Amino acid sequence: MQWILQRGHTDSERLGAVLEALGLQHSFERMAPFIGDIDPVPQIDNPANTIIFGLHSTRNFARKHGLYPGIIELRPHIQEVAWQDFLLNPLKTTIFATAAEIVSRLADDPRDLFFVRAFDDTKALAGQVLTKEQIEATVAVTSILTKEEFFAESLNPTTELMVSSPVDIVAEWRLWIVDDKVATYSRYKQGDAVRWTYAIDDDVIPLADSLIAKNPGYAPAYVMDICRTDEGLKLLETNSINSAGLYKGNLTDLVQTLEEKFTS
Repeated sequence: MQWILQRGHTDSERLGAVLEALGLQHSFERMAPFIGDIDPVPQIDNPANTIIFGLHSTRNFARKHGLYPGIIELRPHIQEVAWQDFLLNPLKTTIFATAAEIVSRLADDPRDLFFVRAFDDTKALAGQVLTKEQIEATVAVTSILTKEEFFAESLNPTTELMVSSPVDIVAEWRLWIVDDKVATYSRYKQGDAVRWTYAIDDDVIPLADSLIAKNPGYAPAYVMDICRTDEGLKLLETNSINSAGLYKGNLTDLVQTLEEKFTS
């Protein structure tokens, strides 16, 4: 495949080094945030054999130029019926509201802390634990935006948010899933500490395999984040494989697996 990578990004540099070692075509390009443009437009030899790693907003560029796999888009993990019993934050315990509505929706909620994130995969608001006051301050800046300043990739009054109760997490892992198989993995948090390492507990991959089997074909490639809580392992979320942090995953395994899946 031809690989288009985000210029000036540490993960892209690591990925580029692996592509160089494997002799695979790649380039580093300037990607405009929010609007999802790549400027200047790189030479694309075969749109049906091109993948992008970088800003999720470049899905717009991939669509415009008919790239495959380009940017692989996902259905929101929280809506997947097959996974409800395994989700850290299932549908039945989650509140959904736009950024414009969220403060009034939580006004009478007795909880002190909330886990908040954007509903879809745009990263308009990354998952974080906030108080009511912090939520209000976070969304307040959207009230001064004009409609011309609304972008799907950035927080605006129409951004749909999901809100649930925070849960104490012991450890978090990222697993890269390609063609319904685990290609590689990395631990990225231990308790509250960010600790990237190429390591995984013995029961995490079996859970991932079980989740994949319960929901086959969810996407041709994606990342699955699994966490350990006092109640056991839970599915934290899924994310686009093209724009998720690479942490300490085995990039050679990831590249080779993606090449086997998508090279035409």
